[in-house]
Order: sequence, then structure tokens, then C-alpha cells
Amino acid sequence: MQGSVSRQRIGSRVVGGIIMMIGAVTAVSIYTFWRVDRVQENVELVNQFYVPVLKHLNLLGGKWSSYQRTFEQSVNFRKWGALTHDSGHTEFNIRLKKLVEANLLELGRRAGGRNVPEAGPLRAWIDRLSELADREPATLAEIESFLKTKHYTEAAATYARARQDHLVISQDLAQLSREVENHLALLQLSTEQELRRSQSIMLLLLGASLLFSLVVLFRLRRWLSPIVEWTRVAQEIALKGIHRDVKFPQVRSGMPPEISLLTREFTRMGTTVLERERTIHLQKQKLETLNDHLKEQNGMLRKLGGLNERILNSMSPGLLVINAEGLIEQFNERYCDLFAVERSKVLGQHATTTLVAWPAELATEWLRTEIPLHLTRLQFGRRVFDVRVQLLHADAGRLLLFEDVSHMVEAEEKLEHARKLALA
Repeated sequence: MQGSVSRQRIGSRVVGGIIMMIGAVTAVSIYTFWRVDRVQENVELVNQFYVPVLKHLNLLGGKWSSYQRTFEQSVNFRKWGALTHDSGHTEFNIRLKKLVEANLLELGRRAGGRNVPEAGPLRAWIDRLSELADREPATLAEIESFLKTKHYTEAAATYARARQDHLVISQDLAQLSREVENHLALLQLSTEQELRRSQSIMLLLLGASLLFSLVVLFRLRRWLSPIVEWTRVAQEIALKGIHRDVKFPQVRSGMPPEISLLTREFTRMGTTVLERERTIHLQKQKLETLNDHLKEQNGMLRKLGGLNERILNSMSPGLLVINAEGLIEQFNERYCDLFAVERSKVLGQHATTTLVAWPAELATEWLRTEIPLHLTRLQFGRRVFDVRVQLLHADAGRLLLFEDVSHMVEAEEKLEHARKLALA
């Protein structure tokens, strides 16, 4: 009964040590994904808001300058004397609403629903410019009417108001552009700092996790080292019998209580023949215990293997794991479904054989690259794929992910077509 309790406690410590190591690695992985997700949010904000908004603001700046020059050339005090004749009229060949409408729509779409400091001022400026564009024909018609009737004071007042509106729009545009550009630079700098900080923290956590795992393994080795000594003494007694040169295991400091107890009992049992038989029986029990432990560990490994396979098969992208020799060590069912290949023709095959349908230069780049790759919008037959290449640690090979984005591309094309129809 006492031996059974001892085995149970030792097994609990072994399993507990393994669980702690797995937990440490899992915690580091979760933290890594969390940091990467934060960086990805900043990158998406830069790519989906600040860069497009700055681009359209710059385009609008050029268009607005061109519009102002055209306005000044069309409505000019030096022409007013020539415009007093019945045939005189202002020549204005460009319309503000048509000129800026497409850019304003795109800016409004980008600013809608965004929780960033520039979104509110940007929407307000869009409204003011849209209102000015709507008033533009009436303003020009009013100036022309005053000129034809020789009401120069009223024409000058209307012209001055238009110039003041233009000045406000220009100042707000310049301020918005500066704010967006400054925030973009700050966000890019913050992203770079976050990446460097994340790398340092992840390396520190990985180092701590490795150190913790080594400590656990060292403790497990110390707990189980007496078993090696017991085996040695039992083999010696079985071959030579009890003699004075037999060195029985000694109780050492740091041993778990159950190990110390078994060591003392083993030493006493070796003094007589009966104790020799009991020692043989104890060795059998130990072998059975070790066998139970092995079965338990094998069961855990099978469960982990099944869990790993279920996780891989539940992934939406197709996956290939390629070792350093270029052979495929692992894949998921999604890959077979995407490329209509049989499982028996993937595992253990060389990657060049499996990737033969792709262009040779692409497949060569994937298998030889020394840096991670992310290739988007690769055409494969009638479908479009995003391909990622991740390097595994210690030159152990690489991981290829094939994500079918055909439906996304089709949706983008439909959206672009609808936008063109709306602008037509």
C-alpha cells in the first residue's frame, strides 16, 4: 500500500512537471500572439486609414490649387471693364463639385466609423468643401449678374466672400494634411518601437521558459536517479548474490520522502535471502510501474498528436511542413482539398514534386528563402491565393500556408465595379 502511494506521488510530480513546462511554452505563445496582434492593428490602421487619407488629401491639394487658379483667372477685377458689354461673361471651364467628388467620397468612406483624432475634423472639412462646391455655380452667376448690371461694389463683396471661403478651405486642408502626416509618422515610429519591444520581451520570456524547463527537468532527474542505483544493486545481487561488497543506495538530502523511504527499505531487504526475493519482487514492481508510466506518457503523446492533427485540419489555409531536406513532414486536409491531391501522394514526397503545378521560380524561392515571405494575389488556375512562408527554428525547415482569397478578390472587383458605376 505504501509503495502504491509512493508511485502515485512520483507519477504526480512527473506529470506535474511536464504540465508546467507545457504551460510555460503555451503562455509564451499566447503572449507572442497578443503582441503581434497589437502590432497588426497599428499596421492595419496605417494601411487602411492614414496612408489612403494622406494620398487623397495630397490629390485634393493639387486639385484645389488648380481650381483656385482657374477661379482667379475667370473672376478677375482686371476683366471687369470688358465684362460690361452685353456679350461679356465669366469663363469658368472647370466645376469644383465634379473635380473633387470622387476624392471626397473616398475620404468620407475612410473616415466613417474610425475612432481616430483626425476623423472628426476630416468629416467636418469634407462637409464644408461639399457645401462650397454646391454653392459655386450660384456664386459665379451672382458675380456675373452684378458685373453685367455694373454693380461693382456688390460683385466685389461676393468675390471677397468667395476668396475668404477659399482661404478657410486651404488653411484647413493644410492643417489636416500636417496632422495626418504627423500622426502617421508617430504611428509608424510607435509600431517600430513596439516590434523591437515585443522581440526583446519575447526573447526574455523564451529564455525564462527555457530556464524553467531546465530546472524542472533537473528536479525530475534528481527525483528519479535513485531508480538507476536500485537497478544496479538488484542486477548485482541477482548475478552474484549477497556479499559484503554490495553498495546499497544511501539516503541523500533533497530526495522526496517516498524515494528516501524506498531506499532505506531496499537496503534492509538486501541482508537476507528473503529480502533478496523481496528485492526481486520489488524490481518487478518497479518495472511494472515504469511500464505504467510509459503507457501513460504514450497515451498523452497520442492525445497530443490527435489534438495537433485536429487543429491542423481545422485551419482554413492549406498547410505544408517541409524539413531541411525538402521533404514534406506534415500537411492538413485543407491542402488536399484546395489542390485536389491524394494524402498518399503528399507525405514524405519532395516539395518540388508537390509544388510542380506552381511556377518553378516561385517554388524555388519558397524552398530557398532565408526570410519569411508573404505573397498576395497569386493566380492558380481560376483561383487566387495568398501564400506565406515561415522559417522553422534551427534550420529545421519551413512552413507554407496557402489561403484561398478568390472570394475576397471577387468581392473587391464587384465593389470597384459598383463604385465606377456610382461615379459614372
